[in-house]
Amino acid sequence: MKVGIVSASGVQATLIQEELSTVLANVRVFSIPEVESGLARTTNQHLMIYDISDPSLLESEDLNEQMDSNEPPCLFNETDLYPMSPEQRIAWRNRMIEEMKKLAPDLADEIKQANDRFAASKVDTLVIGSSSGGPLALKEFFSNLPRLNIAIFIAQHMPEAAFGLLLRQVKEAAKDWDVEIGYHGQKVVGGKVILIPRDVTLNISPNAIIEFKPNVTPPEFHPSINQAIRSVHAYSKERTNILILTGMGEDGAAAVRDLKGKVKSIMAQDHASCASSSMPDAARETNAVQFSGPPSELARKVSEAYGFGVVLLN
Repeated sequence: MKVGIVSASGVQATLIQEELSTVLANVRVFSIPEVESGLARTTNQHLMIYDISDPSLLESEDLNEQMDSNEPPCLFNETDLYPMSPEQRIAWRNRMIEEMKKLAPDLADEIKQANDRFAASKVDTLVIGSSSGGPLALKEFFSNLPRLNIAIFIAQHMPEAAFGLLLRQVKEAAKDWDVEIGYHGQKVVGGKVILIPRDVTLNISPNAIIEFKPNVTPPEFHPSINQAIRSVHAYSKERTNILILTGMGEDGAAAVRDLKGKVKSIMAQDHASCASSSMPDAARETNAVQFSGPPSELARKVSEAYGFGVVLLN
């Protein structure tokens, strides 16, 4: 199915293309002069999306004529995608897909099959929250975890200057994994461990691209475990796993409570093996934690869930 996009904003056109490309294989951005020249018609687009979130698009008489002719059939978008959260963009994309099915019912099966393939392509995720004593717990955990086809996110409370040391420690323990500090534009794939930086809000687009934005309201802890859990869950939904390791305070407990019964698993480090058990204890008090144990046992639990010794070759 060929879908064309025209917008007065290059950023908006790219965002629309990225969202729809998660489902549709042939999504093309046209410039206003290209559409005015009739290129969309000559390239046999099945549908055109006219982005009127910037009303200057309507100043073109040629575009207005093509919109009125409805050839090819057209959809109108009035929504600015840039400030939207991942969940809001997913909802927007789903609405557009449903409208496309109505405009092109003969292609509805093709769209549905593409949407099903996209859903099946996502990898499961594991979000690890840790604070005081976290580096040692992470070392024990990853020393006992084989490479699996899941993406792991680590939210470890620590000062900016210590992130380089944490990266080296995790790399040494997770020898078979690809370990990186997260960055804007990074792809979420299986076999990767991502350290979430401080002072940013994590988002993951529907097509598995990481986006970092400055915190609007500074959280109490950096990085925020609650925020990390909620953002990853917004992407991977019921394919999300949560693990709360040693640490002081209650960061992570609120997200654990809210997501009880909505994720694949929720685990916590046991009281006895913690340097500071406040965080995992707070998570357990929500009655959402399904399994507790020392880091080595938690690694075994994750391994069993995904097939011990399974190796993903990129």
